[in-house]
Amino acid sequence: MKIIHKNHFLLLVSMTFFLFQPAAFSQTLETVSTIKEVVVFAGQAEVTRQAEVSLEPGTYEIVLANLPGSVEEDSIRVTGEGSAKVKLYDARLITQELVESASEKIRDLERKIEALKDQVRAQEELKSSLADRRKFINAIEVSSPQQAGKDLITRQPLVEDVQKIYSFVGQELVTLSAKTIQADTEIRELNRKIDALSRELEKLQTGGGKQKVSIEVNLEAETAGKFLLDVIYRLPGANWETVYDARADLEKNQVDLVSYALIRQNTGEEWQDVTVHLSTANPSLYGRMPEIQPWVLKKSESESRRAQGYGLLQREMAAKSEFKILSEKADVDNLDNRFAPASAPSFEAAQATAAVQGKGPVVHFVLPKKETIHSDGQPRKSAITSQTFKSDFVREITPRLSSYAYLSAKVQNQSDNSLLAGSVQIFLDGKYVGKSALNFVGVGEEISLFLGVDEQIHVEQKELKRKVDVSLLPGLRGKMKSIDFSYLNTIKNYSGKDVEVILFDQVPVSQHDEIKVEQITYEPAPAEGDPEKPGVQKWKIKVTPAQKTTVKLSYRVRYPEDYVVTGL
Repeated sequence: MKIIHKNHFLLLVSMTFFLFQPAAFSQTLETVSTIKEVVVFAGQAEVTRQAEVSLEPGTYEIVLANLPGSVEEDSIRVTGEGSAKVKLYDARLITQELVESASEKIRDLERKIEALKDQVRAQEELKSSLADRRKFINAIEVSSPQQAGKDLITRQPLVEDVQKIYSFVGQELVTLSAKTIQADTEIRELNRKIDALSRELEKLQTGGGKQKVSIEVNLEAETAGKFLLDVIYRLPGANWETVYDARADLEKNQVDLVSYALIRQNTGEEWQDVTVHLSTANPSLYGRMPEIQPWVLKKSESESRRAQGYGLLQREMAAKSEFKILSEKADVDNLDNRFAPASAPSFEAAQATAAVQGKGPVVHFVLPKKETIHSDGQPRKSAITSQTFKSDFVREITPRLSSYAYLSAKVQNQSDNSLLAGSVQIFLDGKYVGKSALNFVGVGEEISLFLGVDEQIHVEQKELKRKVDVSLLPGLRGKMKSIDFSYLNTIKNYSGKDVEVILFDQVPVSQHDEIKVEQITYEPAPAEGDPEKPGVQKWKIKVTPAQKTTVKLSYRVRYPEDYVVTGL
């Protein structure tokens, strides 16, 4: 008998115990998650979902199910914290195609719709039968007078028999009409039920009956405890834009400018009571500057080569144009769009505005309270900034184009905040007067807010002269035509106080050596011209109440008689 040494026995028992231990495996845990916060960009959104899990030491596959099918897989990232010490490995998007819907409600709706369609077919068959009977009764009605005429020749018909025939036909037609109307009413009601059930069925089928989309997170818990897992991903279908309320106060010489965000989303997710960020970043814009290539010009050797060279030149120019557009867009996107909320006036309700995060080229506005935004594409409005500007109010007129004076507020953006472009609702002394628009305004730039028409300023332009003359001048070949123009602009002030009016008018500008614009006179002289708009002049005029103020301009246009001059 062989004796086993005690140490050898213990080693054998340990090895046996180790060999028969179950291998380590990952536990799959499908958990309930809720949307914690959303960052809305231009055209898409970044969603943060949070799930709370209780973990024991080991490896896990945490599954967040019932997600929209448009989740961008390369955008998924995970973070988390908790009392459990956790090591995160990776996360991946899982899409499962379902052969058939497992929803009993869908099958029940399909059965109900089929039953209603059967009832519609029955009513249609009834209408067909009624139509055939109507044809038969109509045939009796048509043949009865003819038969009655024959009876008058062959035999004497009884009056009662004729009356019975017409009474029968009339009653049958009335009955058939009533039954047909009843059938039509029943068909319309059945179709309404079918439409309602079909819409309900479509919602269920498009809501996940065909696909099951989820995110699987692989992690390892080194210690037991609770863990808050955050899963972040992007998906399309969200947008926001800036709109403004401008409240102008003529007495205080100020404009209160409140900016709002209009947020829309149809991502397929319901954002229920979530923190919403608004970002000026554009993740869809390619972040790397396009690389310019050498622009080579070659001598073409044939007509076909020349044509090819022209096409190449066009493509190169198109590429340069596209690069310019991308560069300009990048410049706009990279401007500092910082906003600082202004304090509300005393004894008035304070306007809740967004908090601002970041001081670089991209800024996030955090809305002041949690929002619920449904996935229906309907706008949700929330205030983001409120600022007060000291303003000079001016009336601008262009009598050549309009007989109205347009009130505008001229303010300089002396805050630290740039203003995004957007539509503006205009309120003047507390009353709504119309809509305007605001272009992008950088820090230190002037803002022009058009406040609508000032009805108390009347403007009129009259043509005083248009005299045409044709003459042959010495030393010139042919005849010359000259046209003398004279205009009078009249401004009347019915506001009861002095106002400053800025008037714009113009004289024509020639682009041909033989077309001359000469003998230009102004009464009074303009304040300045516009270097970017040749021929355009500006007057700054103080107009007193109940007094007419006039501006007169005259000029002559001279050119060869055989010329056809456009623009006159």
